[in-house]
Amino acid sequence: MFCVIQEIALRKPNQLGEFQKLSVTSSEVRGKTKYSYEYGGERFERPEKKAYKISIHESKRINGVVTKKQFVVTTIGYYDLVEDMFFDCIDVNKLSDIAKKLNADAEKLLALVKEKLLPLQRRIMFEYRTTKEYKTREKHKKIINKYYQRKLEFMVEYFCDPDMYDYCYDIYGKLMNKDILDEVIKNSERSYREHKRGNYAEKDNSIPENGNDSDYYDYDNFKRRYKSDYSYYGFDYNSGKISRTPEEKGYLKRFYKSLAAKFHPDANPNSDTTKEMQFLNKLKDEWGI
Repeated sequence: MFCVIQEIALRKPNQLGEFQKLSVTSSEVRGKTKYSYEYGGERFERPEKKAYKISIHESKRINGVVTKKQFVVTTIGYYDLVEDMFFDCIDVNKLSDIAKKLNADAEKLLALVKEKLLPLQRRIMFEYRTTKEYKTREKHKKIINKYYQRKLEFMVEYFCDPDMYDYCYDIYGKLMNKDILDEVIKNSERSYREHKRGNYAEKDNSIPENGNDSDYYDYDNFKRRYKSDYSYYGFDYNSGKISRTPEEKGYLKRFYKSLAAKFHPDANPNSDTTKEMQFLNKLKDEWGI
Protein backbone atom coordinates (compact mmCIF):
# COMPACT_ATOMS: atom_id res chain seq x y z
CA MET A 1 0.00 0.00 0.00
CA PHE A 2 1.13 3.53 -0.69
CA CYS A 3 -0.22 7.07 -0.71
CA VAL A 4 -0.42 9.17 -3.87
CA ILE A 5 -0.91 12.95 -3.93
CA GLN A 6 -2.01 14.37 -7.25
CA GLU A 7 -1.91 18.11 -7.92
CA ILE A 8 -5.11 19.43 -9.48
CA ALA A 9 -5.45 22.71 -11.34
CA LEU A 10 -8.52 24.75 -10.35
CA ARG A 11 -10.28 27.12 -12.70
CA LYS A 12 -9.98 30.01 -10.28
CA PRO A 13 -8.64 30.70 -6.78
CA ASN A 14 -11.07 29.27 -4.25
CA GLN A 15 -10.20 31.34 -1.18
CA LEU A 16 -9.79 34.92 -0.06
CA GLY A 17 -6.92 35.71 2.26
CA GLU A 18 -6.54 37.57 5.55
CA PHE A 19 -7.89 41.08 6.10
CA GLN A 20 -5.34 43.74 5.31
CA LYS A 21 -6.14 46.13 8.17
CA LEU A 22 -6.42 45.98 11.94
CA SER A 23 -8.48 48.85 13.36
CA VAL A 24 -9.37 50.21 16.78
CA THR A 25 -13.12 50.14 17.48
CA SER A 26 -15.23 51.55 20.29
CA SER A 27 -18.66 50.89 21.74
CA GLU A 28 -20.78 52.30 24.56
CA VAL A 29 -21.25 49.95 27.52
CA ARG A 30 -23.37 51.28 30.39
CA GLY A 31 -22.45 54.84 29.53
CA LYS A 32 -18.72 54.19 29.20
CA THR A 33 -16.63 53.85 26.06
CA LYS A 34 -15.01 50.46 25.65
CA TYR A 35 -12.25 49.95 23.07
CA SER A 36 -11.58 46.83 21.05
CA TYR A 37 -10.43 45.92 17.54
CA GLU A 38 -11.60 44.44 14.28
CA TYR A 39 -10.09 43.20 11.05
CA GLY A 40 -11.22 45.04 7.99
CA GLY A 41 -10.41 46.61 4.67
CA GLU A 42 -9.84 44.50 1.61
CA ARG A 43 -8.71 40.92 1.89
CA PHE A 44 -5.51 39.66 0.35
CA GLU A 45 -5.93 37.79 -2.89
CA ARG A 46 -4.74 34.21 -2.87
CA PRO A 47 -3.65 33.59 -6.44
CA GLU A 48 -2.66 29.91 -6.29
CA LYS A 49 -5.14 27.74 -8.22
CA LYS A 50 -4.08 24.38 -6.86
CA ALA A 51 -5.56 21.55 -4.87
CA TYR A 52 -4.25 18.10 -3.97
CA LYS A 53 -6.16 14.84 -4.29
CA ILE A 54 -4.98 12.30 -1.73
CA SER A 55 -5.58 8.62 -2.38
CA ILE A 56 -4.51 5.23 -1.06
CA HIS A 57 -3.35 2.62 -3.59
CA GLU A 58 -2.84 -1.09 -3.28
CA SER A 59 -1.26 -3.29 -5.93
CA LYS A 60 -1.14 -7.09 -5.64
CA ARG A 61 -0.19 -9.96 -7.88
CA ILE A 62 -2.54 -12.91 -7.45
CA ASN A 63 -1.95 -16.05 -9.57
CA GLY A 64 0.13 -14.01 -11.96
CA VAL A 65 -2.53 -11.33 -12.33
CA VAL A 66 -1.90 -7.82 -11.04
CA THR A 67 -4.88 -6.30 -9.25
CA LYS A 68 -5.04 -2.66 -8.29
CA LYS A 69 -7.26 -0.82 -5.87
CA GLN A 70 -7.50 2.92 -5.40
CA PHE A 71 -9.49 4.91 -2.83
CA VAL A 72 -9.68 8.70 -2.66
CA VAL A 73 -9.24 9.97 0.90
CA THR A 74 -9.88 13.69 0.32
CA THR A 75 -8.96 16.74 -1.73
CA ILE A 76 -7.15 19.57 0.06
CA GLY A 77 -6.68 23.12 -1.20
CA TYR A 78 -3.30 24.81 -1.39
CA TYR A 79 -4.20 27.30 1.33
CA ASP A 80 -5.61 24.63 3.64
CA LEU A 81 -2.02 23.44 3.95
CA VAL A 82 -0.96 27.00 4.75
CA GLU A 83 -3.46 27.10 7.62
CA ASP A 84 -2.04 23.88 9.08
CA MET A 85 -5.48 22.28 9.18
CA PHE A 86 -5.03 19.48 6.68
CA PHE A 87 -5.62 16.69 9.19
CA ASP A 88 -8.95 18.33 10.04
CA CYS A 89 -9.81 17.91 6.35
CA ILE A 90 -9.36 14.16 6.55
CA ASP A 91 -12.55 12.27 7.36
CA VAL A 92 -11.46 9.72 9.95
CA ASN A 93 -14.58 7.62 9.35
CA LYS A 94 -13.87 7.51 5.63
CA LEU A 95 -10.27 6.51 6.28
CA SER A 96 -11.52 3.74 8.58
CA ASP A 97 -13.85 2.47 5.83
CA ILE A 98 -10.95 2.40 3.38
CA ALA A 99 -8.85 0.50 5.94
CA LYS A 100 -11.58 -2.15 6.27
CA LYS A 101 -11.81 -2.60 2.50
CA LEU A 102 -8.05 -3.05 2.33
CA ASN A 103 -7.94 -5.17 5.48
CA ALA A 104 -5.47 -2.68 6.90
CA ASP A 105 -5.02 -0.59 10.03
CA ALA A 106 -6.47 2.93 9.86
CA GLU A 107 -3.59 4.37 11.90
CA LYS A 108 -1.15 2.93 9.37
CA LEU A 109 -3.03 4.57 6.52
CA LEU A 110 -3.00 7.89 8.35
CA ALA A 111 0.75 7.54 8.84
CA LEU A 112 1.17 6.95 5.08
CA VAL A 113 -0.80 10.12 4.34
CA LYS A 114 1.18 12.12 6.89
CA GLU A 115 4.53 10.91 5.55
CA LYS A 116 3.58 11.92 2.03
CA LEU A 117 1.83 15.17 2.90
CA LEU A 118 4.21 16.81 5.38
CA PRO A 119 7.02 17.55 2.87
CA LEU A 120 4.45 19.15 0.57
CA GLN A 121 3.10 21.25 3.41
CA ARG A 122 6.58 22.42 4.41
CA ARG A 123 7.27 23.58 0.86
CA ILE A 124 3.95 25.42 0.59
CA MET A 125 4.37 27.09 3.97
CA PHE A 126 7.86 28.22 2.96
CA GLU A 127 6.37 29.79 -0.19
CA TYR A 128 3.56 31.42 1.77
CA ARG A 129 5.95 33.01 4.28
CA THR A 130 7.44 35.11 1.49
CA THR A 131 4.08 36.77 0.78
CA LYS A 132 2.84 40.14 1.99
CA GLU A 133 -0.24 38.43 3.43
CA TYR A 134 1.86 36.32 5.80
CA LYS A 135 3.98 39.28 6.92
CA THR A 136 0.87 41.35 7.59
CA ARG A 137 -0.76 38.49 9.48
CA GLU A 138 2.31 38.09 11.69
CA LYS A 139 2.41 41.83 12.33
CA HIS A 140 -1.23 41.77 13.42
CA LYS A 141 -0.63 38.70 15.55
CA LYS A 142 2.17 40.43 17.46
CA ILE A 143 -0.03 43.46 18.10
CA ILE A 144 -2.88 41.31 19.41
CA ASN A 145 -0.64 39.10 21.54
CA LYS A 146 0.91 42.20 23.10
CA TYR A 147 -2.57 43.59 23.70
CA TYR A 148 -3.65 40.47 25.63
CA GLN A 149 -0.44 40.53 27.63
CA ARG A 150 -1.04 44.16 28.59
CA LYS A 151 -4.57 43.27 29.71
CA LEU A 152 -3.29 40.58 32.05
CA GLU A 153 -0.52 42.81 33.38
CA PHE A 154 -3.17 45.48 33.99
CA MET A 155 -5.28 42.97 35.91
CA VAL A 156 -2.35 41.96 38.12
CA GLU A 157 -1.23 45.54 38.68
CA TYR A 158 -4.66 46.82 39.74
CA PHE A 159 -6.45 43.66 41.00
CA CYS A 160 -9.36 44.08 38.61
CA ASP A 161 -11.20 42.41 35.78
CA PRO A 162 -8.80 42.42 32.76
CA ASP A 163 -11.59 43.87 30.61
CA MET A 164 -11.28 47.13 32.56
CA TYR A 165 -8.15 47.69 30.45
CA ASP A 166 -10.42 48.17 27.43
CA TYR A 167 -12.06 51.19 29.05
CA CYS A 168 -8.69 52.85 29.60
CA TYR A 169 -6.50 51.88 26.62
CA ASP A 170 -6.79 50.83 22.99
CA ILE A 171 -5.13 47.75 21.50
CA TYR A 172 -1.90 49.67 20.86
CA GLY A 173 -1.56 50.69 24.51
CA LYS A 174 -2.59 54.31 23.94
CA LEU A 175 -4.31 55.85 26.98
CA MET A 176 -7.86 56.76 25.94
CA ASN A 177 -9.58 57.60 29.25
CA LYS A 178 -7.46 58.84 32.15
CA ASP A 179 -10.49 59.38 34.43
CA ILE A 180 -11.40 55.68 34.35
CA LEU A 181 -7.77 54.72 34.87
CA ASP A 182 -7.61 56.95 37.97
CA GLU A 183 -10.78 55.26 39.21
CA VAL A 184 -9.24 51.81 38.67
CA ILE A 185 -6.11 52.85 40.60
CA LYS A 186 -8.17 54.12 43.54
CA ASN A 187 -10.14 50.89 43.62
CA SER A 188 -6.93 48.84 43.58
CA GLU A 189 -5.55 50.76 46.56
CA ARG A 190 -8.83 50.14 48.37
CA SER A 191 -8.63 46.41 47.52
CA TYR A 192 -5.13 46.22 48.95
CA ARG A 193 -6.16 47.94 52.18
CA GLU A 194 -9.13 45.62 52.55
CA HIS A 195 -6.85 42.65 51.89
CA LYS A 196 -4.47 43.74 54.65
CA ARG A 197 -7.30 44.55 57.02
CA GLY A 198 -8.87 41.11 56.46
CA ASN A 199 -5.59 39.25 56.92
CA TYR A 200 -4.70 41.09 60.13
CA ALA A 201 -8.14 40.29 61.49
CA GLU A 202 -7.49 36.60 60.75
CA LYS A 203 -4.01 36.80 62.27
CA ASP A 204 -4.66 38.41 65.68
CA ASN A 205 -8.01 40.23 65.40
CA SER A 206 -6.22 43.58 65.40
CA ILE A 207 -4.81 46.08 62.94
CA PRO A 208 -1.43 47.63 63.78
CA GLU A 209 -1.55 51.34 64.47
CA ASN A 210 1.03 52.03 61.78
CA GLY A 211 -0.97 49.92 59.30
CA ASN A 212 2.23 48.39 57.95
CA ASP A 213 3.53 44.83 57.98
CA SER A 214 5.71 44.78 54.86
CA ASP A 215 7.49 41.59 55.87
CA TYR A 216 4.26 39.64 55.62
CA TYR A 217 1.70 41.55 53.59
CA ASP A 218 3.64 43.86 51.31
CA TYR A 219 2.20 45.14 48.04
CA ASP A 220 4.44 43.06 45.77
CA ASN A 221 3.58 39.84 47.58
CA PHE A 222 -0.07 40.66 47.16
CA LYS A 223 0.40 41.09 43.40
CA ARG A 224 2.36 37.84 43.11
CA ARG A 225 -0.37 36.02 44.98
CA TYR A 226 -3.04 37.57 42.77
CA LYS A 227 -1.07 36.56 39.69
CA SER A 228 -0.71 32.96 40.89
CA ASP A 229 -4.45 32.79 41.60
CA TYR A 230 -5.19 33.57 37.97
CA SER A 231 -2.54 31.11 36.77
CA TYR A 232 -4.49 28.45 38.63
CA TYR A 233 -7.49 29.17 36.43
CA GLY A 234 -5.51 28.62 33.25
CA PHE A 235 -4.16 32.09 32.42
CA ASP A 236 -0.78 32.20 30.75
CA TYR A 237 0.78 35.37 32.15
CA ASN A 238 3.39 35.63 29.37
CA SER A 239 0.91 35.59 26.49
CA GLY A 240 -2.08 37.02 28.31
CA LYS A 241 -4.27 34.15 27.14
CA ILE A 242 -5.84 31.07 28.62
CA SER A 243 -3.56 28.07 28.32
CA ARG A 244 -5.12 25.05 26.61
CA THR A 245 -4.17 21.44 26.06
CA PRO A 246 -3.31 20.23 22.53
CA GLU A 247 -6.60 18.32 22.54
CA GLU A 248 -8.57 21.46 23.41
CA LYS A 249 -6.75 23.44 20.70
CA GLY A 250 -7.69 20.70 18.25
CA TYR A 251 -11.35 21.12 19.18
CA LEU A 252 -11.14 24.89 18.75
CA LYS A 253 -9.46 24.55 15.36
CA ARG A 254 -12.29 22.33 14.17
CA PHE A 255 -14.87 24.77 15.55
CA TYR A 256 -13.13 27.64 13.77
CA LYS A 257 -12.88 25.77 10.49
CA SER A 258 -16.53 24.77 10.56
CA LEU A 259 -17.72 28.31 11.29
CA ALA A 260 -15.29 29.85 8.78
CA ALA A 261 -16.67 27.56 6.06
CA LYS A 262 -20.22 28.62 6.98
CA PHE A 263 -19.61 32.38 7.09
CA HIS A 264 -16.86 32.75 4.47
CA PRO A 265 -17.82 35.33 1.80
CA ASP A 266 -17.29 32.75 -0.94
CA ALA A 267 -20.00 30.60 0.64
CA ASN A 268 -22.40 33.57 0.93
CA PRO A 269 -22.43 35.31 -2.46
CA ASN A 270 -25.88 36.82 -1.80
CA SER A 271 -25.23 38.23 1.69
CA ASP A 272 -22.58 40.22 3.51
CA THR A 273 -20.91 38.10 6.21
CA THR A 274 -18.00 40.47 6.86
CA LYS A 275 -18.98 41.17 10.48
CA GLU A 276 -19.39 37.47 11.23
CA MET A 277 -15.92 36.74 9.86
CA GLN A 278 -14.41 39.67 11.76
CA PHE A 279 -15.90 38.38 15.01
CA LEU A 280 -14.77 34.85 14.22
CA ASN A 281 -11.21 36.05 13.62
CA LYS A 282 -11.30 37.82 16.99
CA LEU A 283 -12.32 34.53 18.60
CA LYS A 284 -9.43 32.84 16.81
CA ASP A 285 -7.05 35.37 18.40
CA GLU A 286 -8.56 34.91 21.84
CA TRP A 287 -8.44 31.12 21.52
CA GLY A 288 -4.77 31.29 20.56
CA ILE A 289 -5.04 29.06 17.49
